[in-house]
Amino acid sequence: MLYFTHPAFALSQSPMIVFIAFFIIVMSIVVIYIMMARFKQELMAMQGLDTSAHRVNSENSMVLAAIMIGVSSMRNRPVKTFLTILTVILLTFTIISFASFDSTGYVRPTYIGDGSGEVRIECFLAQHIDLLQTTCQAVRDMYGDNYDVYYRSASYFNPFYNYKTYPNQSNILYNPKNGKTLELDAVVGFEQGEFDRSAKVRTLLPHLNTPEHFKDGVPGVYLSDSCAANMELKEGDIFYLRNMKVRLDGIFKPIDLESFTYLDDGKVAPPNYVATASAEEKTIWDVWRDSEVDSSNAIWSSPDMTVLTDYNTAVALNGFINALVLYPKEGVNPDIIKDSTNIAEMFYGLVYSNTVNGVNRHYFTESQQASGMSNLIVPLLLGALIILSSLLGSIADREREIFTFSALGLSPKDVSVLFFAESGVYAVIGGLGGYLLSQVTT
Repeated sequence: MLYFTHPAFALSQSPMIVFIAFFIIVMSIVVIYIMMARFKQELMAMQGLDTSAHRVNSENSMVLAAIMIGVSSMRNRPVKTFLTILTVILLTFTIISFASFDSTGYVRPTYIGDGSGEVRIECFLAQHIDLLQTTCQAVRDMYGDNYDVYYRSASYFNPFYNYKTYPNQSNILYNPKNGKTLELDAVVGFEQGEFDRSAKVRTLLPHLNTPEHFKDGVPGVYLSDSCAANMELKEGDIFYLRNMKVRLDGIFKPIDLESFTYLDDGKVAPPNYVATASAEEKTIWDVWRDSEVDSSNAIWSSPDMTVLTDYNTAVALNGFINALVLYPKEGVNPDIIKDSTNIAEMFYGLVYSNTVNGVNRHYFTESQQASGMSNLIVPLLLGALIILSSLLGSIADREREIFTFSALGLSPKDVSVLFFAESGVYAVIGGLGGYLLSQVTT
């Protein structure tokens, strides 16, 4: 019955797991109880307390007998038992039906630590993969008055691509002068306007925002010193990246790219999921699921094997938008924390803000809220008092039974177990009945 009515089984991908989990918990409790009782019995026997060891068995039997007597005695008072269970059913039904339990989404800014670099907002997915073009355009349209909004793009071998949209092709360098080829890890692109806002971009791509970058219609790219030496290329040389003619605009030091990170400490050079899966001896999809929560353990593309260029050139090489960066415009003093929170509500991913006060993470999450409970205080209090009165009256009316049970050897603890067992039956049957009634009627 629970399988068809309880929402947990509908949400679970493997509903039978829920039953198995409950079964394991119950069996674990039983095994622990048996082992501890047996251990106590053996320990007391070793100490020569044989009579006490026998008493352990008798105590366990007494508790079990008290539970059975408590449950069976409910049949002697069918009307009272029925009315009490009906009261619990109606109380449970009232709580579930007339109180509203809603799931509300909200963004919680969380302080991460001290920041560095320019005041900015960064948006990206935990896996550092492609963002929706429509979402990025919406952010640019909504916040373009107060911020300079820039896209960053990347092209690299990604097993999660939609092959029809992003055909997987290796980023191959080819030098026609000597016939040398080299397979790269990734191509990363920056919009030319970010050159004026980011010191890191200016260091790595010094000619990005100059006419020389597209000299003679050939886009410029930047290679690491080791990569340029391997290909025997120098600044100004023309070569091919995939099937595109490009020009070596400059050479950067790998350490400068290695230190270029996002506010979550993820590298600007994208993650290498194939290498990560191989190193961790996992499948690609296991790495994917892990990176949805935390990508800090990923192996990133090697700075030595990463090409830097402008945004449009990287997109032309089957790249995609993998990050969004917002810099406050000069002369404008926007509320960065508030804007970051608002962006996080519409952005399916991670949003980080860097201000003079430090770095904050803005993460969209959900909370459960109950409403209408104030209207149920009086009926709940009334029902609780009725049940309490019923159980107290049961104790007063059964004084002779209590004396009889005591005379038969039940200790006060065993007698209390008798009433707890009775209350437990009321709670289980009444709670389950009220829940099922609310599911049927609502």
